[in-house]
Amino acid sequence: LVKRLARESFRSRRSRLPAVDIVLSPTRDVAQGDRASLRADLARVFDRIVASVPAPAPTLANESP
Repeated sequence: LVKRLARESFRSRRSRLPAVDIVLSPTRDVAQGDRASLRADLARVFDRIVASVPAPAPTLANESP
């Protein structure tokens, strides 16, 4: 279940994630959580990774090479 929910969360944010390896290492406490709390925790983790990606530098429209 944890792997399935992690994949689902990853796939929904894949286009915004940086090209990095992500290793999730859940503890035994995960077994006591419910699906809603697990989804919320995964969303927070992936959203933090997305937020850590720097915004692209602005380019000038009239810039010539």
